[in-house]
Amino acid sequence: MSYWAAHWDWECPTLFGIELEGLQAVLETWPRCSVERWMEASAAIGALRELLHGASPPPKGQLPQILGIEYEAASALCEKVYTLYREQPPQ
Repeated sequence: MSYWAAHWDWECPTLFGIELEGLQAVLETWPRCSVERWMEASAAIGALRELLHGASPPPKGQLPQILGIEYEAASALCEKVYTLYREQPPQ
């Protein structure tokens, strides 16, 4: 999420479903989020999805420096996070 806070541009609110201020609110207390669950879900899922599959993601070789894990592990994590929020939808 911090990657996207530093690389926020005009299309990010559409891609994430939240404004930069929402992303920053999630980052301030992450992983013990104190914002609304839907905002937490939008930030977490959006950040992973865009890093892995977005229109202009960083090169796969940079993912270990950004996330601490390789592309394959990040993809599995993205699916896990998405499933978590899908099973218990944010309200």
